Amino acid sequence: MTNYYSPADWLLLGVGTRLFGTMDRKHCQSAGKVGFDLTAAIQDPNLSSKFEQCSWTMDEFKKGEHFGGHGSIIFYDWNKNKVAPYLQPVQ
Repeated sequence: MTNYYSPADWLLLGVGTRLFGTMDRKHCQSAGKVGFDLTAAIQDPNLSSKFEQCSWTMDEFKKGEHFGGHGSIIFYDWNKNKVAPYLQPVQ
């Protein structure tokens, strides 16, 4: 499993979730902004090794793939480079 998160998504996943709460009713920054705390979320080391976190980078912004905000996941190049490889059949 992979979590893509963006520290630049300060409005919806920073301010928004602090004010209105996350899906699990916590008033904090979302894992979509800061990533998951894996030590708290997954106690089994066999499972934590199967979880990957990828932070948004300024390089994605420079390439025009993702501007860091919440809606940028709709961009074609970001999906082609980040999501589509997970959808390829295993050879």
